[in-house]
Amino acid sequence: MKKEVLGILLAGVLTLALAGCAGDSNTESNYTDPNTTSQVEQSEAADTTADTMDEASYMEKVNALPEAMTDFSNDMAEIMSTMSSAASQEDLDALLAPLEELRAYEQPYYDFAAIDNPPEKYAEAHERLANACTQMGDVLDEYIDFMKGALEGTSNEEDGQAVADKMTEAADEMAQAGKALTSIE
Repeated sequence: MKKEVLGILLAGVLTLALAGCAGDSNTESNYTDPNTTSQVEQSEAADTTADTMDEASYMEKVNALPEAMTDFSNDMAEIMSTMSSAASQEDLDALLAPLEELRAYEQPYYDFAAIDNPPEKYAEAHERLANACTQMGDVLDEYIDFMKGALEGTSNEEDGQAVADKMTEAADEMAQAGKALTSIE
């Protein structure tokens, strides 16, 4: 059963990676390691001090979203690979800390959703993408909880399918909202 659950979840991770590739790649992102808090703190201060966020700063945040999704997917795939080859419960228990560290990938989504001063031309599309970001942050949190349960032996295939379905839905909404936003000229 563990392999079935991992297969379902790997499909979810691949969905995330593919959705991450759907982002606008024309603007470079300055997103760094999710464990770096100084950039997050600085960006939050910039978001709330100006009347309206400038387009370049805003698009930088938009373009950081697919990168965060891809990084999460890559790190999760690595953990899942280690899970599938673990020889003992001790090996599995050693994955709990790295798995918990993946929660940092939720932050770019919650930070984006908190932007209350997007450039005027993006205001309507921003609302949709902000809602999708909240959904994605929540599903990443649920996914990590499920994976911790898988390591501890408390998750089942039905739970895994439910989380994978939510992840697919969130990734689809992120991709559609992102496309709508980046198509604005």
